Amino acid sequence: MIRVLHERSAETEAFNRVLAVWLDLQWALNFRNDAATLNRIPNDCDDRSLLEIWNKLTAPGNATSLAGLIHHLPDGPQVDLVQRALKVSQRRESAGF
Repeated sequence: MIRVLHERSAETEAFNRVLAVWLDLQWALNFRNDAATLNRIPNDCDDRSLLEIWNKLTAPGNATSLAGLIHHLPDGPQVDLVQRALKVSQRRESAGF
């Protein structure tokens, strides 16, 4: 029982970390007030602060939490962005970054 609670606690902690970075990204995007930037992340984005947040969000090991985050968002551009982040995180993890 204690082991299960510890595992859930670790999963919750990981999800909360990803959620905090996701909120940082949302705040940065809203601060820019540039809806087109959403579609340019990360390939054509020239904002270093957004790219730093993106790199934290897509860090190896975040894939499970990103997949969980998708279920907490309404369909639309936010889900699309998390799905992109999930794919990047999975690629980074399989590449050993």
